[in-house]
Amino acid sequence: MDRAANGCRVVLGTFDGVHKGHRALFARAKALSLLDGLAVEACVIDRPSGAGLCTPDERVSLLRRAGAEDVFLLPLQEVRDLSCEEFVTLLRERRQARQAVCGYNFTFGKDRAGDAGTLCGLIPTEVVPACTVDGDPVSATAIRALLAGGRPDRAAGLLGRPYAVAGEVIHGARLGGRLGFPTANVVFPEGQAPVRYGVYCTRVHTRAGIREAVTNVGVRPTVGGTGVRAESYLFDCEDDLYGSTVRVEFLHFLREERRFACTDALSAQMRADADRARAFFAQKKGEV
Repeated sequence: MDRAANGCRVVLGTFDGVHKGHRALFARAKALSLLDGLAVEACVIDRPSGAGLCTPDERVSLLRRAGAEDVFLLPLQEVRDLSCEEFVTLLRERRQARQAVCGYNFTFGKDRAGDAGTLCGLIPTEVVPACTVDGDPVSATAIRALLAGGRPDRAAGLLGRPYAVAGEVIHGARLGGRLGFPTANVVFPEGQAPVRYGVYCTRVHTRAGIREAVTNVGVRPTVGGTGVRAESYLFDCEDDLYGSTVRVEFLHFLREERRFACTDALSAQMRADADRARAFFAQKKGEV
């Protein structure tokens, strides 16, 4: 069967983070398409956001992994003034949409006048109820709040994976190296949701493999730093990472960032942080 010629089933949303709730939409779409042969396509209402849970490229990759056979971006400025009827006409004419899948709280059309019920009246639509984890609804807003509150473990439960940022390892002041804790420093990416400033147990994906680490996120007040960085001390790693891209996964919050009176006090705290992080990873291994 020529799935493209047969039309498609569009899964609608903004898909910030492609969290568990979003993946529930694709699971339902794929189940329906096994019955009727319609291709599954992600239609992303691309709303500008200053605090995304992933990069645009990562979002496309995650959508494909969730089950989208194609990913179609609709910039908000292109559709924000369309009526509900015009929006559905666009889907039919531009994407050969035959059916739609959306979440219970989906809105569309000028001034968000349409909701899931409106969509059902304009095109055959499957409305997926709220996805919950331990009784809490999954949403990008909830995930951002958990990250800001220092709960990356809970955020990972809603995302379905650890929250992560990626960037090029840059040269810093080399203070960590002088104190015995050389760090891989990454500028915290603009446009990604911030995490609470502080020290975390992390996993760092490098070109040489995955390393356990302890990471400070913040502005380095003890040394008068500027700009937000993620500075990771990788355990049992002597690789030269400068200029390479690493990915830092946030697993567990240890403490808030704070200013120390002297570098000796900072060094002692870094040793204590590293010991606590090693204990965290040892406990996790023991739980497997």
